[in-house]
Amino acid sequence: MEKLRTDAVEILPGPMAKGAYQSVRSTDPKRTVIAGGFIRSQTMVNDLFSAGFDAVTTSFRPLW
Repeated sequence: MEKLRTDAVEILPGPMAKGAYQSVRSTDPKRTVIAGGFIRSQTMVNDLFSAGFDAVTTSFRPLW
């Protein structure tokens, strides 16, 4: 990941994303880190933001 020059990285699926967060964030602290996929509750959204994610993606319309 250090050699990639991406603006953002999305970690999938959302419920497992917290486990990979530090590895991804440590490669570039300024890179946007997004969690996505299978995010189905406001509690999960809050947990992901609390863990440090910059954004979440979901197709679950009640969370839009």
